[in-house]
This record gives sequence, C-alpha cells and structure tokens, in this order.
Amino acid sequence: TNQGQTPSIEVYPVYEGQGRDSPSPVPPLSPIAVFPVIDHEDTYKIYLTNLQEPTDVFDLKIIDAPLDIDYIVDPVICEETFVDARNGREYAVAKIGNQCWMAKNLNAGIMINGADDQIDNAFLEKYCYNNIESNCDKYGGLYQWNEAMQYNGSCNGAGEPPNDACSLPVQGACPDGWHLPSHYEWTTLERAVCSSGACLNNFPFGTAIIGNHGANEGAKLQAGGQSGFEALLAGYYTGEFNYLGSYTGFWSSSENGAGAWIRYLGSGRPQISQYIYGKSSAFSLRCIKN
Repeated sequence: TNQGQTPSIEVYPVYEGQGRDSPSPVPPLSPIAVFPVIDHEDTYKIYLTNLQEPTDVFDLKIIDAPLDIDYIVDPVICEETFVDARNGREYAVAKIGNQCWMAKNLNAGIMINGADDQIDNAFLEKYCYNNIESNCDKYGGLYQWNEAMQYNGSCNGAGEPPNDACSLPVQGACPDGWHLPSHYEWTTLERAVCSSGACLNNFPFGTAIIGNHGANEGAKLQAGGQSGFEALLAGYYTGEFNYLGSYTGFWSSSENGAGAWIRYLGSGRPQISQYIYGKSSAFSLRCIKN
C-alpha cells in the first residue's frame, strides 16, 4: 500500500456467474473475511479453512483505491521442478488443487538388502526393487514406515494448528521444505482430482473407511492420467518384492493401531484404495510441499 493510506480487504464467496458486484437474484453476499484497517506496507496472508469443495473460489476485493499493487498471485505457488540438495536429484512438481506434489517417487538414501530391516541410524535407508539399484532410479526407493517417518510420531494434520491432529507435519525422509502427506492430505488430493459430483461422500476425511473409493481418480493419478501426479506401478515389499508393473502403494504419515495408512493404485483399477498396512512393509513415498 502507499504510505498514509488505510485500505481494507474483504473476501467474498463467488458463485457461478456472480461476483460481488454482479447483478444477482439472491440477496447481496456478505464477506467471509474482513481486514478493516491496513495501515502500513506489508505482505498479508489470508487463510481460509473448512472449504466445502476443493473448487471453491473466492473474490479478493481491495477497498479505497488507488493503491500500488505489486502482484496479485495465486496463493499457492509450485515451482516446476525441485532439486534435492542431499543428492542433486531433480523432481518435477505438480500443482493439484491447492497442493504442490512431487511428480516422481522419492529416491533418497542408501540402498540396503531387502532381507535387512531399515533401522534408526545416521543414514536414510531404502530398498530398491529386487535389490537392483537401477530400479530406484526409475521407480524411486521403497521405505518401511518408521524409516519414512525418520522415527517421528504419527500425524494427521492438513494445515496450521489448531486445525490439526498434530502440531507440525512430519518431514521424515523428505527434503527440507517438504513433508510426508498425512491421511487427510491424501484425501484432499483425491477430492481435487474427483469430478463425480459425489466427492465429499466418496472421499471422507475420516479414518474409518477401508477399501476402494471414487470412480476414476486412481487412473487420473497414474502415469498419463492428466492430473500431473504420474504414479508409476512400482511394486512394493512385504517380506519379498512383488507387483512391479501391476500395483503401487504410497505411505501416509498417519498410523492406525499397529499399522499405517497407505494409498494403493493398480493396473486396471480406476479407483483409489485406502488400506492399513503393517509398518514393516515398504512402499513408495511422495512428498508434498510445506
């Protein structure tokens, strides 16, 4: 803002064909957020919670123009690529809804033999399918849950406290600035690619529903599915390596009893599956930007 000016900011919901100042047969809209006096130059952030749909749109209107506005930008900015400083590996990044996801499975750490458990030591450890390191180059590493979490506690948060079941997201095996997605954050992704009209029912935020969900959202997340997520069917490890080219699973940071939640995709399986697996199993990791 310009020095000496005291504008206000109001945030209004926008319905199809209707902005704040558009003619409408319904009563005038009321603002859902108001910042009555902004009396100094600064950067202001507005957080909207409890949105009903991932496609909700809001109109930001600045009152008392003229103002010098440097930028009006999408509140969620995703770089096109990200380089992991730990090993120089580059990852494509996909913006899906209001989240920034790595568009490739994490490949970080030292390969160990699948016959050995990954343990809490000074090194990040991974399995490569069939103990062949070049498989990690293509499909990413496979991580047991505790190793993926880097021995931190479970989290089902989706934003800033107090709207979380944990105070901070779990970075785990992810690089700085990124974290392991919670069960809630996976559900947010699923809703973002859902177009069935029954997204809230198909993808509830609760953690009690195991099995297949949705219609074709799993296909959208697979390579070539046009969501940008580009999941490869990397197989997984449950005492032996299985299902390369047929299935893949992704850990969440959310546990359930002795297990933890995964998302499961498969060849010829258009839906997304939500399961609980034992923590000694090894699945792929996708990181989400903080």
